[in-house]
Amino acid sequence: YVSHEFSYEKWNPNAENIYRPMLILDDGQIFTGTPEPMPAAVTDAYSEITDWTIVRNEGGALVSYEDNSIYGEEIIVTNNWFEFFPFPFKYGDPITCLQNKNGVAISEEIATKIFGDENPLGKTVKLRNKEAYEVTGVFTIKGNNTDMDVENIVRGSEKASYLEGRWGDFSHDAYYKTTENFDVNKMNAELTDFYLERGAKAAGETVEEYRGQYTAILEMERLADVHLYAAYMQGKGTDTIFILSLLSLLILLISSINFINLSISGATKRAKEVAVRKTLGSSKQSIVNQFVLEVAVLCVIALAISLALTEILLPAFSNLLDAEMQITDVLADLPLLFAVILTILLLAGLFPALYLANFNPVKVLKGNFSRSKSGAIVKKGMIVFQFAASAIFLVGAFIVNKQLTFMNNKDLGFNKERVLLIESASGADVMDKKGVFRNELGKISGVEGTFLSDRPPGAYNRRGSVSQVYQNGTMFATDLHFVDENFFPSLNIPILQGRNLDDKMVFDTIGNKVLVNETFVKLYELDDPIGKEIVFWGDYRSEIVGVVKDYITKGFDHEITPAVYNMAYRANFVLVKMKSENLEGTIASIEDLWTSEIEPGFPFRYEFLDENFAELYSNETKLKSLIGYLSFIMVLIALLGLFAVATHTIQQRYKEVAIRKTIGASDSQLLGGLIKDFAIICLIAALIALPVAYVLVTGWLEGFSYRIDMPLLPYIVVPVLLLLLTVLMVWSQASRALKVDLVTYLKYE
Repeated sequence: YVSHEFSYEKWNPNAENIYRPMLILDDGQIFTGTPEPMPAAVTDAYSEITDWTIVRNEGGALVSYEDNSIYGEEIIVTNNWFEFFPFPFKYGDPITCLQNKNGVAISEEIATKIFGDENPLGKTVKLRNKEAYEVTGVFTIKGNNTDMDVENIVRGSEKASYLEGRWGDFSHDAYYKTTENFDVNKMNAELTDFYLERGAKAAGETVEEYRGQYTAILEMERLADVHLYAAYMQGKGTDTIFILSLLSLLILLISSINFINLSISGATKRAKEVAVRKTLGSSKQSIVNQFVLEVAVLCVIALAISLALTEILLPAFSNLLDAEMQITDVLADLPLLFAVILTILLLAGLFPALYLANFNPVKVLKGNFSRSKSGAIVKKGMIVFQFAASAIFLVGAFIVNKQLTFMNNKDLGFNKERVLLIESASGADVMDKKGVFRNELGKISGVEGTFLSDRPPGAYNRRGSVSQVYQNGTMFATDLHFVDENFFPSLNIPILQGRNLDDKMVFDTIGNKVLVNETFVKLYELDDPIGKEIVFWGDYRSEIVGVVKDYITKGFDHEITPAVYNMAYRANFVLVKMKSENLEGTIASIEDLWTSEIEPGFPFRYEFLDENFAELYSNETKLKSLIGYLSFIMVLIALLGLFAVATHTIQQRYKEVAIRKTIGASDSQLLGGLIKDFAIICLIAALIALPVAYVLVTGWLEGFSYRIDMPLLPYIVVPVLLLLLTVLMVWSQASRALKVDLVTYLKYE
């Protein structure tokens, strides 16, 4: 998994010298985007930037050839795109394939599903059952991990078409190719002023006038850093990698400690062998080498078994982490693999070898196998470490689960149950057929109602707009939503002041009347917001006619942002509120209607709003599962180690038990004495683990704007649970000590 995550953009020889621009709003939101004329202007002005390319994401598109079709994702790019992203080409020339304005490059996946094994170059495909394009190239994405908008349908456009665009429109993504000595910090310090100067000139305003319209900051970030260190991740991109790596290393370390303890505990079985070999002239070095070699053989066998198990379990593991991993990801990092094996040899091989090699042969051959008390202290110290590590992650697993339960059950401010989310497959504005589907869907018995939105909760980053909004001289970056009059009633979002939008009122339908949310009212300090005028998109004026209650749209790691809602724009999403009875039958009826009357010839794509919203915290859900599984494994291994050490330790005290039993000690006194030492070890581990767990979990929870209060329960339950398991484990062995044959252990005394 670590190899896979760090492989992003590594296939691209340009990755270290490609940068993308981003927009940092005053509320901390970060978007990638640039005005169309900006890349050319920046490249002309700075010698360190050698080239630029622009991409516009067109969303989903149906690709058809004869009777075969498949749904893909389309982008329109400048025709030098594949010079920036040199994906391997199966057919065609990456340099020239986008120069044909009627040409299209498709991924190998799409080509195989439509054309089979046939070479598709020169063949004509249709996009969205309308435009015809010639296939000019087939490229391979799979195995070349990237976070960029390199979708599986790519169309080219001339660079010249982007030179005269709007300076206030940030709806395009761009990438810059730079020289080796490019100083991104220097560029970031100058980029905002550069934009304001050029934008002001294009608008015919002074820089000061133009600056008053924008509070955002423009910066760049390197392509190689995007997957794990992108600015919008706020330093949390490597959290899962760190936690998984730490858990894996701790499991490996705990296993090594178990092996050391077992080796030392079983030293009496090898002590005579070592003594005899030393007596016959074997050197200490040769004895150490033998034991290290034995461990090395075990490691090689274990490695072979682990690779086989990895291959078997990898599909399930890949599905859990939502990553296309292959066994070659591991084999590609052979130095790391050998470093792990060497570490195990040093930990689990060398320490027991030196321990055994230092036995005094004379004492051993006389029957004295005892070692110093320091050895017993080391063993107990290692058990403390095992239990402390286990306790930390058990507390973590408990609190991660608690936070996820909180997120699943929290009142989001809207009703997400039984809402079907349908995205237009044709790319058309569904508002064009609003009357058709509303009337026809309303005839289906299982449908309660329909409504429209460009960015419903959970699909927040797919569509929509953000603009600087002015109100009485105050300006903030504000989210713009485009909805119909049924949106708020259908999702049970209360209108706190004023009225709802109304499609029968002309000024509502053209966007001159808008609603705002509570956060907007607080941020702009509006005592009486109804009737106040706002300005967005530079000069678009609207009147506030209502205030809606805040609701969570972006997930639990974002505060609610100011929002404006109007009806004057296109919507790509239709939402259908369904009755609880016969959901499957209702969906089937909706699909029949949709594919026959709304978007004939296109696939019916839908998901449930609650499932879609859950994707906003899918990483936390994965983390919960992984920590749960690995914590269980860690505790199991620790308990196995404790069982082995407890067994050996108690066996060494059989003679003590026999003597104490002879002089009248009760069974309860004997059991208490045998269990006490291990119970103390467990309590010491808990005292070490709980403060560490508190610090780590507190840091994790701070990443959520909506989070639980730190619960006390896991800090009580985990130590008690480990103590009970310890007592149970030791008691099972200690009870056997009470049944020892006294004569056997006392006849030589």
